[in-house]
Amino acid sequence: YLPEEIVNGTAKEGTIPLILALHGGGDDPRQFVDGQGFLELAGKERLAIVAPEKQNLHTTATNGKDFLSQALPELVKYMLETYPALDPTRVYATGYSMGGGSTMKAILSSPDLFAAAVPMSPVTFFGEVWVPSEEELAQFANIDLPVMLTASGADLPFTYDSVNDRILDALQGLVNQMLSINEMPAIQTFDFEANPFSGFRADRLVTRTLNNEYINRTWYLEKDGVPLVALNLTEGLTHALYPEYGKVFWDFVKHYSRDAATGEIVYDPYVS
Repeated sequence: YLPEEIVNGTAKEGTIPLILALHGGGDDPRQFVDGQGFLELAGKERLAIVAPEKQNLHTTATNGKDFLSQALPELVKYMLETYPALDPTRVYATGYSMGGGSTMKAILSSPDLFAAAVPMSPVTFFGEVWVPSEEELAQFANIDLPVMLTASGADLPFTYDSVNDRILDALQGLVNQMLSINEMPAIQTFDFEANPFSGFRADRLVTRTLNNEYINRTWYLEKDGVPLVALNLTEGLTHALYPEYGKVFWDFVKHYSRDAATGEIVYDPYVS
Protein backbone atom coordinates (compact mmCIF):
# COMPACT_ATOMS: atom_id res chain seq x y z
CA TYR A 1 0.00 0.00 0.00
CA LEU A 2 1.75 3.14 -1.27
CA PRO A 3 0.81 6.83 -1.04
CA GLU A 4 -0.02 8.30 -4.43
CA GLU A 5 3.04 10.54 -4.30
CA ILE A 6 5.28 7.46 -4.32
CA VAL A 7 3.41 6.00 -7.26
CA ASN A 8 3.61 9.19 -9.35
CA GLY A 9 7.19 9.96 -8.32
CA THR A 10 6.60 13.28 -6.58
CA ALA A 11 7.57 12.19 -3.04
CA LYS A 12 10.91 13.40 -1.77
CA GLU A 13 13.54 10.79 -1.00
CA GLY A 14 13.47 9.34 2.51
CA THR A 15 10.28 11.05 3.67
CA ILE A 16 7.65 8.32 4.10
CA PRO A 17 7.66 5.77 6.96
CA LEU A 18 7.22 2.07 6.17
CA ILE A 19 5.16 -0.45 8.14
CA LEU A 20 5.80 -4.19 7.90
CA ALA A 21 2.30 -5.52 8.71
CA LEU A 22 1.91 -9.25 9.37
CA HIS A 23 -1.48 -10.98 9.35
CA GLY A 24 -2.60 -13.68 11.75
CA GLY A 25 -3.71 -17.25 11.23
CA GLY A 26 -6.82 -17.47 9.07
CA ASP A 27 -6.56 -13.86 7.85
CA ASP A 28 -5.08 -12.62 4.63
CA PRO A 29 -3.03 -9.42 4.32
CA ARG A 30 -5.87 -7.33 2.87
CA GLN A 31 -8.28 -8.39 5.61
CA PHE A 32 -5.67 -7.70 8.26
CA VAL A 33 -4.59 -4.26 6.99
CA ASP A 34 -8.20 -3.08 6.73
CA GLY A 35 -9.66 -4.79 9.80
CA GLN A 36 -6.84 -3.68 12.11
CA GLY A 37 -7.19 -0.04 11.08
CA PHE A 38 -3.89 0.25 9.21
CA LEU A 39 -5.41 1.23 5.85
CA GLU A 40 -7.19 4.24 7.33
CA LEU A 41 -4.07 5.08 9.35
CA ALA A 42 -1.85 5.00 6.25
CA GLY A 43 -4.13 7.39 4.39
CA LYS A 44 -4.31 9.81 7.30
CA GLU A 45 -0.64 9.80 8.29
CA ARG A 46 1.02 9.37 4.85
CA LEU A 47 2.48 5.91 5.44
CA ALA A 48 3.49 2.99 3.25
CA ILE A 49 2.63 -0.59 4.17
CA VAL A 50 4.00 -3.90 2.99
CA ALA A 51 1.79 -6.81 4.08
CA PRO A 52 2.98 -10.20 2.78
CA GLU A 53 0.82 -13.30 2.49
CA LYS A 54 2.54 -15.86 4.73
CA GLN A 55 -0.19 -18.22 5.86
CA ASN A 56 1.82 -21.45 5.71
CA LEU A 57 5.36 -20.11 5.97
CA HIS A 58 5.75 -19.77 9.73
CA THR A 59 6.73 -23.42 10.16
CA THR A 60 9.05 -23.59 7.15
CA ALA A 61 12.80 -23.65 7.64
CA THR A 62 15.75 -23.53 5.27
CA ASN A 63 19.45 -24.04 5.97
CA GLY A 64 18.53 -24.78 9.55
CA LYS A 65 16.99 -21.34 10.05
CA ASP A 66 13.39 -20.22 10.26
CA PHE A 67 12.22 -19.03 6.83
CA LEU A 68 10.38 -15.91 7.99
CA SER A 69 13.36 -14.80 10.07
CA GLN A 70 15.26 -14.59 6.79
CA ALA A 71 12.49 -13.55 4.38
CA LEU A 72 10.88 -10.68 6.30
CA PRO A 73 14.05 -8.58 6.67
CA GLU A 74 14.80 -9.18 2.97
CA LEU A 75 11.31 -7.94 2.10
CA VAL A 76 11.94 -4.73 4.05
CA LYS A 77 15.28 -4.24 2.29
CA TYR A 78 13.58 -4.81 -1.08
CA MET A 79 10.98 -2.14 -0.32
CA LEU A 80 13.62 0.40 0.72
CA GLU A 81 15.71 -0.28 -2.39
CA THR A 82 12.72 -0.20 -4.76
CA TYR A 83 11.08 2.94 -3.38
CA PRO A 84 13.66 5.64 -2.47
CA ALA A 85 10.90 7.83 -1.03
CA LEU A 86 10.64 5.45 1.93
CA ASP A 87 12.44 6.53 5.09
CA PRO A 88 14.91 3.83 6.25
CA THR A 89 15.14 5.47 9.68
CA ARG A 90 11.40 5.01 10.29
CA VAL A 91 10.58 1.38 9.54
CA TYR A 92 8.14 -0.24 11.97
CA ALA A 93 7.03 -3.85 12.41
CA THR A 94 3.73 -5.14 13.72
CA GLY A 95 1.44 -8.13 13.43
CA TYR A 96 -1.46 -9.78 15.22
CA SER A 97 -1.65 -13.27 16.74
CA MET A 98 0.41 -15.50 14.43
CA GLY A 99 1.52 -12.21 12.86
CA GLY A 100 2.69 -11.06 16.27
CA GLY A 101 4.84 -14.15 16.37
CA SER A 102 6.17 -13.33 12.91
CA THR A 103 6.96 -9.82 14.15
CA MET A 104 9.10 -11.35 16.87
CA LYS A 105 10.99 -13.35 14.24
CA ALA A 106 11.64 -10.27 12.12
CA ILE A 107 12.87 -8.02 14.92
CA LEU A 108 15.00 -10.65 16.63
CA SER A 109 16.74 -11.55 13.39
CA SER A 110 17.36 -7.99 12.11
CA PRO A 111 16.74 -5.40 14.86
CA ASP A 112 18.82 -2.75 13.11
CA LEU A 113 16.21 -2.47 10.33
CA PHE A 114 13.45 -1.30 12.65
CA ALA A 115 12.90 1.83 14.71
CA ALA A 116 10.17 0.23 16.85
CA ALA A 117 7.86 -2.78 16.89
CA VAL A 118 4.45 -3.79 18.26
CA PRO A 119 3.83 -7.55 18.41
CA MET A 120 0.07 -7.72 19.06
CA SER A 121 -1.22 -10.71 21.05
CA PRO A 122 1.79 -12.64 19.79
CA VAL A 123 1.14 -16.35 19.48
CA THR A 124 3.75 -18.41 21.21
CA PHE A 125 3.68 -22.10 20.51
CA PHE A 126 1.59 -23.46 23.40
CA GLY A 127 2.72 -20.69 25.67
CA GLU A 128 6.45 -21.04 25.06
CA VAL A 129 8.60 -17.92 24.95
CA TRP A 130 10.85 -17.32 21.95
CA VAL A 131 14.47 -17.89 22.83
CA PRO A 132 16.77 -15.89 20.55
CA SER A 133 19.85 -17.65 19.25
CA GLU A 134 23.29 -16.56 20.43
CA GLU A 135 23.79 -14.96 17.02
CA GLU A 136 20.56 -12.97 17.37
CA LEU A 137 21.34 -11.88 20.92
CA ALA A 138 24.80 -10.71 19.89
CA GLN A 139 23.20 -8.10 17.62
CA PHE A 140 21.68 -6.35 20.62
CA ALA A 141 25.02 -5.61 22.26
CA ASN A 142 24.96 -2.13 20.75
CA ILE A 143 21.34 -1.90 19.57
CA ASP A 144 18.22 -0.85 21.45
CA LEU A 145 14.77 -1.62 20.05
CA PRO A 146 11.57 -0.06 21.42
CA VAL A 147 8.89 -2.75 21.69
CA MET A 148 5.29 -2.67 22.88
CA LEU A 149 3.54 -5.98 23.54
CA THR A 150 -0.26 -6.05 23.48
CA ALA A 151 -2.99 -8.31 24.82
CA SER A 152 -6.71 -8.10 25.54
CA GLY A 153 -9.09 -9.09 28.31
CA ALA A 154 -10.44 -12.17 26.51
CA ASP A 155 -7.23 -13.06 24.74
CA LEU A 156 -5.61 -16.45 24.17
CA PRO A 157 -5.65 -18.78 27.22
CA PHE A 158 -1.87 -18.84 27.57
CA THR A 159 -1.50 -15.05 27.20
CA TYR A 160 -4.08 -13.53 29.55
CA ASP A 161 -6.14 -14.85 32.47
CA SER A 162 -9.56 -13.27 31.95
CA VAL A 163 -10.90 -14.66 35.25
CA ASN A 164 -8.24 -13.11 37.45
CA ASP A 165 -7.37 -10.25 35.06
CA ARG A 166 -3.62 -10.82 34.81
CA ILE A 167 -1.02 -11.56 32.18
CA LEU A 168 0.17 -15.15 32.15
CA ASP A 169 3.62 -16.70 32.16
CA ALA A 170 4.17 -16.53 28.40
CA LEU A 171 3.51 -12.80 28.25
CA GLN A 172 5.49 -12.23 31.44
CA GLY A 173 8.38 -14.03 29.77
CA LEU A 174 8.11 -11.85 26.66
CA VAL A 175 8.15 -8.68 28.76
CA ASN A 176 11.35 -9.85 30.44
CA GLN A 177 12.82 -10.92 27.11
CA MET A 178 12.26 -7.45 25.67
CA LEU A 179 13.82 -5.93 28.79
CA SER A 180 16.80 -8.25 28.38
CA ILE A 181 17.55 -7.36 24.76
CA ASN A 182 17.43 -3.68 25.73
CA GLU A 183 19.80 -4.34 28.66
CA MET A 184 17.20 -3.35 31.24
CA PRO A 185 16.60 -5.04 34.61
CA ALA A 186 14.25 -8.02 34.53
CA ILE A 187 11.08 -8.11 36.59
CA GLN A 188 11.93 -10.62 39.28
CA THR A 189 8.42 -11.10 40.67
CA PHE A 190 5.12 -10.23 39.00
CA ASP A 191 2.97 -8.98 41.89
CA PHE A 192 -0.65 -8.68 40.76
CA GLU A 193 -1.97 -7.60 44.15
CA ALA A 194 0.26 -4.54 44.21
CA ASN A 195 0.07 -3.98 40.45
CA PRO A 196 -3.22 -5.20 38.93
CA PHE A 197 -3.31 -6.54 35.36
CA SER A 198 0.40 -6.11 34.54
CA GLY A 199 2.04 -7.42 37.70
CA PHE A 200 4.77 -4.75 37.67
CA ARG A 201 5.17 -1.10 38.53
CA ALA A 202 5.85 1.02 35.47
CA ASP A 203 7.69 4.28 35.06
CA ARG A 204 4.51 5.61 33.47
CA LEU A 205 0.95 4.31 33.14
CA VAL A 206 -1.47 5.77 30.59
CA THR A 207 -5.18 4.90 30.67
CA ARG A 208 -7.67 5.81 27.94
CA THR A 209 -10.87 4.59 26.32
CA LEU A 210 -10.76 3.32 22.74
CA ASN A 211 -13.64 4.61 20.58
CA ASN A 212 -15.74 5.20 23.72
CA GLU A 213 -15.90 1.40 24.06
CA TYR A 214 -12.98 -0.30 25.80
CA ILE A 215 -10.59 0.75 28.56
CA ASN A 216 -7.00 0.58 27.35
CA ARG A 217 -3.89 0.78 29.55
CA THR A 218 -0.22 1.09 28.65
CA TRP A 219 2.64 0.49 31.07
CA TYR A 220 5.95 2.07 30.00
CA LEU A 221 9.40 0.99 31.24
CA GLU A 222 12.20 3.46 30.58
CA LYS A 223 15.96 3.33 30.02
CA ASP A 224 17.74 6.65 30.52
CA GLY A 225 14.41 8.43 30.24
CA VAL A 226 13.39 6.69 27.00
CA PRO A 227 10.44 4.25 27.12
CA LEU A 228 11.87 1.14 25.43
CA VAL A 229 9.51 -1.58 26.65
CA ALA A 230 5.75 -1.25 27.02
CA LEU A 231 2.77 -3.47 27.74
CA ASN A 232 -0.65 -2.54 26.38
CA LEU A 233 -3.88 -4.19 27.60
CA THR A 234 -7.44 -3.63 26.37
CA GLU A 235 -10.26 -4.72 28.68
CA GLY A 236 -13.06 -6.92 27.38
CA LEU A 237 -11.92 -7.54 23.81
CA THR A 238 -11.67 -11.05 22.43
CA HIS A 239 -8.76 -12.31 20.33
CA ALA A 240 -9.74 -10.65 17.06
CA LEU A 241 -9.04 -7.72 14.75
CA TYR A 242 -10.15 -4.29 15.97
CA PRO A 243 -9.74 -1.03 13.98
CA GLU A 244 -8.54 0.97 17.00
CA TYR A 245 -5.45 -1.24 17.28
CA GLY A 246 -3.91 0.60 14.35
CA LYS A 247 -4.08 3.83 16.36
CA VAL A 248 -2.63 2.09 19.43
CA PHE A 249 0.29 0.95 17.27
CA TRP A 250 0.93 4.39 15.77
CA ASP A 251 0.67 6.21 19.11
CA PHE A 252 3.65 4.14 20.24
CA VAL A 253 5.95 3.84 17.23
CA LYS A 254 5.63 7.38 15.84
CA HIS A 255 7.95 8.71 18.55
CA TYR A 256 10.93 6.65 17.39
CA SER A 257 13.44 6.71 14.57
CA ARG A 258 16.86 5.13 14.13
CA ASP A 259 19.80 7.44 13.46
CA ALA A 260 21.14 6.63 10.00
CA ALA A 261 24.76 7.30 10.96
CA THR A 262 25.03 5.79 14.45
CA GLY A 263 22.16 3.29 14.50
CA GLU A 264 20.98 4.70 17.83
CA ILE A 265 17.31 5.13 18.67
CA VAL A 266 16.06 8.71 18.54
CA TYR A 267 13.04 9.39 20.77
CA ASP A 268 10.82 12.41 20.25
CA PRO A 269 8.07 12.62 22.89
CA TYR A 270 6.49 15.64 21.17
CA VAL A 271 5.43 14.00 17.89
CA SER A 272 1.74 14.76 17.44
